[in-house]
This record gives sequence, structure tokens and C-alpha cells, in this order.
Amino acid sequence: MGFAEVLFNFCLLVTCIFGLSLTYREWPVRRRMSEHALRVGLASAFSLLLMAFSIQDNGFRFDLRLVPLVLIAVRYGIGVGALAALPLLLWRWLETSQGGMAATINIAAMLLTVGLLRSRLQILVMTPQNIWLLPLPFMAVNLVLLAFPESRVEFWKVYPLGLGLNTLGLGIAAVILLSRFELLRVTQAFRMQALTDPLTGLGNRRQFDADLAALDVGAQLVLLDLDHFKVINDRYGHDVGDQVLQGVARLLGSDERQQVRAYRVGGEEFALLTDLGSESRARTLVEGLLTNVARQGMTLAAGSAPTDGLPPATLTLSAGLATRRPHEPPHDLFRRADEALYLAKTNGRNRLVCSAGPAQQAATTASVRPTNRRGEVNASLLGTLALVPVQAKAVQMNTEWEAPELRTVKAASAAAGFTEPYVATATAAVANLSGSVGLPEAGLPGASLVGAGGGGLHEPDASPIAPLEILPRFTLWQSLRTTVDLLSQRRSITDTDWAELLRLAIACVDGAEAGSLNVREGREFRLCAVEGYDSALMGLRLTEQSEIGWYGSGIEGWQTGVARVASAHQLKQVGAQADLLHGKGQELAFQNLGRRGELRANLCLPVVLGGEVVAHLNLDSFSSERAFTAASLEVAGTFAHQLAALLQFQQRWRELDLLAGLHLHFQTDSELAATTSGPLNVLQDEARLEVHLTETALDLLHAHQATLLRYDAELDELTSRTIEGHYRDLGPVRLSRGQGLAWIALDTGKIMRSADVQADHRVYRREQLGYDSMISIPLLGQKHDPLGVLVVTRDAHRPFQPTDENLGLMLASVGSRLLERHAHMTDLREALEAALNTLGVALEVRDFETQGHTQRVRHHAHVLGQALKLPEDRLVALRHGAALHDIGKLGLSDTVLLKPGRLTPTERLTMETHAPLGAVLAARIPYLHPEAHAVIRHHHERWDGEGYPDRLGGEQIPLLARLFSLCDVYDALVSTRPYKQAMPPEQALEIIRAGRGSQFDPDLTDVFVELWEAGEIH
Repeated sequence: MGFAEVLFNFCLLVTCIFGLSLTYREWPVRRRMSEHALRVGLASAFSLLLMAFSIQDNGFRFDLRLVPLVLIAVRYGIGVGALAALPLLLWRWLETSQGGMAATINIAAMLLTVGLLRSRLQILVMTPQNIWLLPLPFMAVNLVLLAFPESRVEFWKVYPLGLGLNTLGLGIAAVILLSRFELLRVTQAFRMQALTDPLTGLGNRRQFDADLAALDVGAQLVLLDLDHFKVINDRYGHDVGDQVLQGVARLLGSDERQQVRAYRVGGEEFALLTDLGSESRARTLVEGLLTNVARQGMTLAAGSAPTDGLPPATLTLSAGLATRRPHEPPHDLFRRADEALYLAKTNGRNRLVCSAGPAQQAATTASVRPTNRRGEVNASLLGTLALVPVQAKAVQMNTEWEAPELRTVKAASAAAGFTEPYVATATAAVANLSGSVGLPEAGLPGASLVGAGGGGLHEPDASPIAPLEILPRFTLWQSLRTTVDLLSQRRSITDTDWAELLRLAIACVDGAEAGSLNVREGREFRLCAVEGYDSALMGLRLTEQSEIGWYGSGIEGWQTGVARVASAHQLKQVGAQADLLHGKGQELAFQNLGRRGELRANLCLPVVLGGEVVAHLNLDSFSSERAFTAASLEVAGTFAHQLAALLQFQQRWRELDLLAGLHLHFQTDSELAATTSGPLNVLQDEARLEVHLTETALDLLHAHQATLLRYDAELDELTSRTIEGHYRDLGPVRLSRGQGLAWIALDTGKIMRSADVQADHRVYRREQLGYDSMISIPLLGQKHDPLGVLVVTRDAHRPFQPTDENLGLMLASVGSRLLERHAHMTDLREALEAALNTLGVALEVRDFETQGHTQRVRHHAHVLGQALKLPEDRLVALRHGAALHDIGKLGLSDTVLLKPGRLTPTERLTMETHAPLGAVLAARIPYLHPEAHAVIRHHHERWDGEGYPDRLGGEQIPLLARLFSLCDVYDALVSTRPYKQAMPPEQALEIIRAGRGSQFDPDLTDVFVELWEAGEIH
């Protein structure tokens, strides 16, 4: 018996047990007869397989066939174990009667042992304390050998080996099964975490959606919402609010028979899925829950009592119930329960409203009696819903319920700085909700809604009225509440906020199953929310032209916010138009991630604010080309109003961010000016500053063209410095005094507007412009000296308003300060460079034979720096260093400095001290560029490391010092010095070439030679 044969048998066992473990697919393990039969059959087959590959040794067979049988006997009992062993016994009897007898005795002994010790054999609970149990099932196996004298000698060889192999095999099998069970347990734990609300322990929205889709016909969906929960949070704090939610969850989840499943689907919103056999039982259950919550009240908050001395707050639930109809999609069932919940909220709260079935709807419609009182409404006229109050008594309705909502909308809108039309739009959206459910008008008698059976007032009258259509939903009410909450928070709207509003829109609009929301950001639209699609689409930036192509109903409808509904065939056409205008890769993204081939219908709604499309709402259906009705468009329009209000709010924040960005430039320059190194080292390039100002004006005023005209005092004219937008190709603009609207603005110091440039004779070159409106913003200094004018244009259908003038004034204030500051810094820089040049010339006065040296090396270094494409900031450092490179010679005596002959070694060492001495003196000069110090100290270093003062070599020498060294040596060679005559330029160039790679940087030397040969350096 070889080791390889034993190892193969163990590998075969591992494979078999692993296959057996795969029959366990969920945790906890459920009792299914089919799965039990499968495991018994597999164990029997694996035993036969293991026996087929037995190891033969001296007439004895060694294998692990008993291990699967032990597992079955321990799990299901010795009867099932014997059944699993029958095929194996039959095989052995067919082989030889002696083998069959031995196998029968061994298996019977194993089963008898397992039967006697089964209660103690916890093989699948492996611990160090019970590992000794593993050999017990095999202790009686092969004992039969002791009954035959001729086999007793072999017994002491066969028995220990068989016991050891089977024990080890059973241990391996137990580990495999335990690992499988642990994997299933952990997976189930993670699954429960993903499907469980962490606060309440109930199922979350994901679990709810899955269970709702599987809900049987005739079962009920109940949506519940805590009334006035915000009051509890505000009064007691969020900790107590969380305790209230937990207490309500305990009541809802107390059903132990699993006939009622509870979920938390939102902040204070819950849901129940019931299958009690009838709707009446479900109503009784929900009424009991509502009564129980109302009775217990704040005691649900784990004993948290009010600390303000006031009576405890009222805690009640409103509920909407709907029974699933045959072939009814889950979202339609949810919508009906949602409508019922909305009516419960708007008709006094603390009650249950049931959505009636088709038979009830027909009966209700037939029983309608007419009335001529405008303010009184029959409860049965409320669509297909019958009102079922918790307490069977009349509930008087009035219009006071809507006052808090209206007041909140107005207050939040005013706080955000919204103009009156938008406040009216927002309040009208709330008011429309009440009107659609038949609430009485202000000043008219209220309508009484009574009785658990849904009966109401029946006034005899000759003028019949039709049943009212239910348009509002609880989801719509939620969305309005979400909008008001966002308006009151005074912060930027995030993608999470947009995603929540999109989710509510899809839940509310009939036929919508998925959707997306694109929000304008500058001149592009960003895909900021998707529902029903891959999240990888988030963040895509789309041009307005591609959005118009997808809209497909013309520019006029787009600009006026007309909703467009398209079928699958039409979507192929508009999709092809949009793909032609999409950016690289976007076409494939929409085809694959956007499920465009699955779309059956699309509702596209541009959201217009101030004459501009600021957002683009898409609602999609995958099931029907006729998914969207007139009611869908009306509800979607309500969401468009909310989006417009939020986007105006967002726009205000964005305007503040843009102005703050400009102000930050000014603040940064001011802070740097207070430092010793000063703004001269980090001075913003004037052209970049002007471009930034122009782009800010373009984004701030939502325009398509912005031009910055700067005032030229010498020519007394306005000259364009930056042009951003559509008319960039028209070229530069030069306006003499009195020409165009810009000069009127600059002369008067006031912002000038033109609603139609084509009809305004004051506009310069208006024949080259389109159908635009224009605003000219003067930029004036603190002493009202002219700096320039910002001219901004956009489409004439969105003329500039007084609010745009206010933005223009703020932009002009910040922009003027920036330009003034930049001009001041430029003057300061020029004054400093003039002072440095004067100091350099003063040095030449002392060393008169080198006069002009400073100007020449500054010129040579500047030309070489430009050829290397050094930024302006480093060119400034180069000029500063060139002007003061020999300032250290002020510390040398005339004896050394003006000596006509060669210097002695001592005098040369003294001369070499001028470089570090110059660096010390330069460090005391304020506003000197930091890199200029390196030029002063290291311009005598050599590429081979033999220079002074620090013996730096190669790229250890700062770049500007290596560059300047070439210019300084060349000018010294072609100039007359006390110790030599001037050298011809050609001879000097040969010496420069000879020093390539030894004294000078080889790459810089090549550039220097090219410039000399091109005549740039003389």
C-alpha cells in the first residue's frame, strides 16, 4: 500500500464530500424531502465510488467508504444509514460471499455504534473538547477478525490502520461541511444586513421591493406614515425620534406567524405586506395597530418623557391599504396604496383609507347623488377610494391643514431670495394638491367624511358632478416636503438630493419605471441622477445640442418647456440624432448602460427657469408604448415646478461660489503682498486673470458670449483683451470714445441693457451679431477711473433682468478690485526692476571698464530663457539675478577689483568670495525673487564641479545659474577688462564651444550657439 494510493483515496473523499456540501444552499437549512433524498443517494453513490478505488494489501481492502455512511446515519438515523448502505452491501455480496459477510458485519457494527451514541455524536460541532468523538463510529469495525484465530495476527495491523484512516477521513469531511455551513451563515448574515433597516431591524426598501414583486393576488399592501414626526424630532431630539421609530417597529413586527411582514421604507414611513385571507381582516389588523400606537403615544420611546413641562406630544399613524388585483404590476399596487395614504394624511391623519376594487368602484359610482354646494364633497367621489377612519365618527374637514405647508413654502422661498413668481409657483403646486382631492375652498363650509363604510353627505340636487380624478399621491406630497426641506437648509443641492427627487417622481408618475435627471452646469448638462440604470452613467457631461437632439420636438418646444412623449420607434430616431452630437464614447454608454434598446416609451420634460432650460427630466417605461397619459404629464409638470424652484436656489449658491472664487484671487494676492517674498514671485499673469474674469461672467450670467474691453488711456479707446463664446471668430474689437453701448456704460458708470441688439442703434457692429440681448458692465477704479467694460450677450428670448444687473454689480466690484490690484502689482514690479537695474549700473560705475555689462547679460539671459520656454515667473528671477549677479564685489577692495594684471592665488581666493558675499547682501533686499539668489551665488560654478563657491557639478547647479553662466562668460570674453583686451565674438564662441561638458551645461551650450548663429545674441 503506497502513499500515492492513500493520497488519491483521500482526494477522492474530499471531492465527494465537497459535492455533498453543495446540496446545502441556504441558511438556516430547511427540511425539504427532495434535498434529503438527494443527499442520501449521493452518499450511497460516493461510498460505492470510494470502494471501487480501494487499496489492496495482503487480501484486505482499505478505503474510506464508511465515512459518507456515518454522516448519513448521524444526520438522519441508522435506518436511513442502512438504506444508503444497501447498494454497497449488494456489490460486496456479488463479489464474494466472504466479503459480503465481512462488509455486512462491519456496517452493522458501525450503525449500531452510531445508534447507541447518536445523541452524543456532535460531529458537525468541531471543538477541541469533542474531537475525540471522531473515532467512535469506527471502533467496532474489523473487530470480527478477533473471532478467527488465523486472523488475530493481522488484526493488530489492519485494525489501527483502518481506524486511523476512517477517523482522519471523517475529520476532513466534517471540516468541509462545517466550512460550507459557515459560508452559508455568513452569507445569510450579510444578506440580512443588506435587506434590513439597521435602526428598526425591519426589512428595508430593497427587501420590500423584492417581496412586493412576489406578493400574491388578493394579498394586501399597507403604507403607513407617522403623523407630525418632525414635531417630535424638534421637541425631543433625534435620539427620542429614533426610539419612537423603534417602538413603532416593534408593534408592526410583532406578528410571529409571518402572515404580516413589516418594512421601513423611508424616514418615518413603514409598509406591511399581509396575507390574512381577506381585506376585512387586514383592515381590522391595521385599525388595531393605529389604535394601539395612538393609545401608547410617546411611551413607545422607551420611557423618554418630555423635559419642557408640556404635555406629551401626540403620536399617531396614517395608513393607506390596497389589495393586489390579478395581473396588476407592483408599481400600480404601490401607487394605489400611496394615493390612499395621501388621502389619509390630508383628511385629518390618524386614520386608514382603503383603495377600493373594481366592483366597489362601480357600485360607488352608481350610488353618487348630486349636490350643488361647491364646498361639500361626497367621500365616495374621491376617485376610487373609500375613507375608513379609525374611530367611527364624523371628521370635520377644513382648509387649515394646508396653511402650514403654504407658509413653509413661502418662508423658505423668501429666505432663499426667490422672486414673487417662483414663490407663487411653489405655493400653487401645494395648493393644486389640495384642489385635486376635493378639499373645500376657503370661506366655504367643510365636507364631512364619516363611517367605516365610506358613506358621506348625500344632498339632493339637480346638477350632477363627475367623480374627481385622483392626481396627487402621497409620494408627491413627500416630494414637496423634500423640496421645502432642501430650500430651508441653505446648502448646495447634492446628487443624493437629486436622486431622491427622481425616485419620488418615478414612483408618482403613472407608467414611469426608470428615469434620469440632467442639470445644467455652465454651458453643459451633467447627468446627476439615474434610477433603473447603471450608476456608471452618473457624471456624464452632455452638450445642449445633443440634449435638443434627444428632445426631438424643435427648439421652440425645448425653450418653453413643452413635455415630449416618444414611442420606441420615435426613440430610435431621436436617439440617432443625439448620438451624432454626443462626445466620444457617450453613444456606447447610452446604448449599453442606458438600456436604450429596451425602452418602450419616454417622457422628456425640459425644466425652464428665466427663459433658459436648466434641467432635463427623462421618465422611461420598459413595458408599454402608451405608459404615459395626460395625468402623467400633469404630475410630471408638478415635479418640474419643484425642480425649477430648487435649481433657482442652486443657482444662487453657484453665483455665490463664482463670486467667492474671484474674491479668493483678490484675497490671495493681498495675503501674499504682506509677505517678504511678495506677490512678485507668484503674480497671476494678467491674461489669465482677464480670461478668468470673462469666463466667470459667462457662467454667472448664463450667457453664450462675453468680451472684456480694457481702457487704453493713451489712445482713449476700448480694446478687447479676451473674447469667450460664440463670437470669438469675429476678431479683436477697438471702440473709439462714444462708440457702442460699452462707452455709454463706462461714461455713465451704470450698467446698460439691450433686450434686442438688432433693434438697438447703440450697439456696435450689431449686424454681425445674432438675435441676442446684451448687458454692458462698467469696471471702474476706486477713484472712478476707467478700467474697462464687460460686454455679455445671450439669446434674446432670455433678456437680461434687474436681477442680472445685481449680479453684474457684484461681478464689477470684485473684478475691478482684482484689475486694480494687478495693475498696482505690475507697477511695483516695474519699479523694483528699475531699482535693481539702477543698482547694477551703480556697480559698473565703480568698475568703469565693465559698463554696459549688466544690460548685455540681462538681454542675453532673457533671450536664452525664452528659447528654453521658461515661464514668465522664472524669467523675472533671471532678470533679478542678472542685475545683481556681481553685487558681492561691493565688499572687495579696489586693489583686487581694479588690478590690471593677473591675480595672485591669495587675491583670486579673495575675488571668489564675491559670489557668497553677494548672496548674503541679496538676502536683505525685499521682494527679490527667491530663484535670483541662486543666480547670484552659483553663476561661477562649473559643469565638471571645479567651480566656486560650493563646487557643485552637473544638474546640482541650479538651472538659472547654469544658463546665466554662459551669458556672463561670453560677455566677459568680448569685453575689455583691466587684465585683458576684448576678444572677437567668433573667438569667444569657440571658447564657449570648447567648454561644452566641462565648464558649461552641454545642452544649454548647444542652444546658446544656435541663438548666436541666428543673430539673437551678439
